[in-house]
Formats: sequence, C-alpha cells, structure tokens
Amino acid sequence: MRTFWTFFTGVAAGTIIAILYAPDRGTETRRKIASKTRRLTDEFTGNVESTMDEMAESGERAYRKANEMVERTTGRR
Repeated sequence: MRTFWTFFTGVAAGTIIAILYAPDRGTETRRKIASKTRRLTDEFTGNVESTMDEMAESGERAYRKANEMVERTTGRR
C-alpha cells in the first residue's frame, strides 16, 4: 500500500509541476489542474471502492470457511 501512495503522490506532483511550467494563462492552468485533480480523485475513489469490495468478499469467504470448520469439528449445523 505504501508503494501505491508513493506512486500516486509522484504522479500528482509531476502533473501539477508540468502544468505550472506550461505556457498557458493562469485561468487555463487552473482549469487544467482542476480537471486533472477530478480525474485522479475519481480514479482513486474507484480503486478504493474496488479494494473495499474485494476485502469484503475475502472476509465473507473466511467467515464461511470458519463456520464450515466449526461444523465439521463439532458436528453441528
């Protein structure tokens, strides 16, 4: 997870620096920064939601497996 944050921070910083050095007017530069920030935020949100879904599914599988093991061990259903 640390690698992800390092990569994400690097991409964001690189994008902002590149835009700031571009020969555009201030309003255009701010528009570009806002647009890129929205895209990165949407992508990040999608990644977080996907990861949360995967974690929930893994937790549910672990719960079912644990219950199966208890049932086999105790003979209960």
